[in-house]
Amino acid sequence: MISINTALDKIINESPFLEEWLYHEYINLTSFSEYIKPKIELITKKEVSIWAIKMALSRYIKNKQKIITYKRFDLNDFFIKKHINIIYTKNNIETFNITNINKSNEDFITIIQWINNCSIVFNDNLKEKIEKIINKKDIILKLNNLSLIWINLDENRVNEIWIVYTITKKINFSNINIIEIITSLKEIHFLVKDEDLKKTIESIML
Repeated sequence: MISINTALDKIINESPFLEEWLYHEYINLTSFSEYIKPKIELITKKEVSIWAIKMALSRYIKNKQKIITYKRFDLNDFFIKKHINIIYTKNNIETFNITNINKSNEDFITIIQWINNCSIVFNDNLKEKIEKIINKKDIILKLNNLSLIWINLDENRVNEIWIVYTITKKINFSNINIIEIITSLKEIHFLVKDEDLKKTIESIML
């Protein structure tokens, strides 16, 4: 026999937004219980009461709130660079002499070698120098007018469950396209369009 709890898990897992709404208690549990009652009865193959569903939802929320900690960010957690570019190239980064490029302390460049391609992220001031080094035949895609957002993670957040998922979900809820995500031990970097920068920061801080 399938329990109400098992049926709830199935329903929530089928809708990724539900867990967020339940966790933050955005949903009226009585109304939601009435809404999902037919589906609960279809899964469990038995008649269930609104009260039983509501109690199961309350237990689900309390359990999630114990095991998952959603922490708010503030402006001190961010470091931002505007007017960033990214070039995706074929995966032969060893032929590039980019790491030794002449740059100032204000310049920024990072190179990520993936399995199938390379990502070269850099500020506008280096654009001309880098494009001279890279063989045009190796370029897959170039994107300009981007912003790079560093999010600093303290030691507690390094071990926080679903930290990347939580942040990306907030950004996606705001209908923002994430161009690139770069993660390290104590930092997460998001590359978005310059025009989406303000909205991205606001969404993460919610």
